[in-house]
Amino acid sequence: MVNRDPRQLAGSPDPFGPVARASMFERVVAQIMARLADGSLPPGARLAPERELARSFGVSRPTVRQALSALAHMGILETRLGRNGGTVVRGDASLSLARSFDLMLHLGEASASHLLEARLAVEVQTAALAALRRTDEQLRALREALDGMLRPDTAPEVFAFYGTRFHLGIAEASGNPILLTVMLVLTSRLARFVTETCTIPELRNSAAADHEPIFAAIVARQPVAARRAMRDHFRVLVERFHDDPASLRDGPPDEPGAPGAGGRAGPA
Repeated sequence: MVNRDPRQLAGSPDPFGPVARASMFERVVAQIMARLADGSLPPGARLAPERELARSFGVSRPTVRQALSALAHMGILETRLGRNGGTVVRGDASLSLARSFDLMLHLGEASASHLLEARLAVEVQTAALAALRRTDEQLRALREALDGMLRPDTAPEVFAFYGTRFHLGIAEASGNPILLTVMLVLTSRLARFVTETCTIPELRNSAAADHEPIFAAIVARQPVAARRAMRDHFRVLVERFHDDPASLRDGPPDEPGAPGAGGRAGPA
């Protein structure tokens, strides 16, 4: 729920709708993330108060509170106190970086395939660092996200939420705020591609299984294994991209040795 002025809400059309009773918390999160992906909720946007959000979604205020808390934990939303407080979409450093990326894409100085390559480079490093620096609390958050992906009845949009939560959780556990900021921007710019891939059951199932060795290596504090597991898993995105380059609006060159030879195809 956001005005054209991202800092105001009064008079704006309601972008949300009632959600199904099953998995209400996850589906509220999925709707908010969809609005983030399509630009309806840009960085700096202020969400409506809990009571209004609960009425828009057709859920209880505790359900809304749980969804907002999950998104805040992922670093996507933050709560500000005071006269101009409320729940807002984080901008700060990530906003400037996002604008730089968008400008490069607009001018043709970079392509969607470059975003994918950048995410691969960042993810293998955050996995290795997370194996060295993760806390028990961060492990519990990763386990929760992984369990959400592994549930057989998980809807595609909910799977995409838990996948994002898992990968951003690893970036947070790396202890490097710069890598986390880069991951926030890359994740948002690749959100549509990942969400569309999540609609294919066999790819979703294989990708869910691919996250297990990543988590196991982080638990065991084995950075080399974590790096390898993340690189192996990342082939699923690259292969999916090669199969359907239009899903990212631009395809990468088919170069020998590109990170996609072998492995399975599916979402991250």
